[in-house]
Amino acid sequence: MNYVLNIITSYSIVLPAVVAIVRFSKIGSIFIPFVICIWVGLANELLSTGMIRWIGSNAINSNSYVLIEALLLLWLFFRWRTIAKSTGLFPVLLIVMIVVWTMDNVVLSEITRFNSWCRIFYATCILFLAIVELNKILFLPNVKVSQDAAFIICCGFVLYYTYKVVVEAFWIYGLNDTPAFRKDVYVMMDIINLIVNVLYTYAIIWIRKNKIYTLPF
Repeated sequence: MNYVLNIITSYSIVLPAVVAIVRFSKIGSIFIPFVICIWVGLANELLSTGMIRWIGSNAINSNSYVLIEALLLLWLFFRWRTIAKSTGLFPVLLIVMIVVWTMDNVVLSEITRFNSWCRIFYATCILFLAIVELNKILFLPNVKVSQDAAFIICCGFVLYYTYKVVVEAFWIYGLNDTPAFRKDVYVMMDIINLIVNVLYTYAIIWIRKNKIYTLPF
């Protein structure tokens, strides 16, 4: 049953991916990094299924996807002006993310293993940026947050990456040694994954090409 649940929730990313294709001509350019991230996420799920069958592990593509996703989401927040261009912080974050990923997956460990430190670092960065963006949107005049794509996406980010940080911390401290506990953690992750993909789908429906979503710095 858990395997079936995992497959269903993992491939729930098909929902936002398909909606993004259907509505692509109506999607504003500032959301393109998010759309690409969704499509890459679907490709990674397909590749993971194949890698598990072929070599018994999807660690290599999963670790690679972590870096791609992190860079795409940093680009997204740069396009939203959550990361102000004037600060010069964007290229610094990109370089730091690449360095942390390389240290975790090449220098201190191997890309064939699931490594947690980089996941915790990038999840924390995205979580912080999402909270900053939520605060910005809440101070915008005449915003209906239930129909604001950026707000909905950031809510999904907060939910997913908060749990991601907690789970990876569990693994670092060896709490995954108990099968029952590990099972419950993964079931909860599957449920959150499904909820977040539904939020992303709903957000894409509300994206408007010419709408201004954030205040300029």
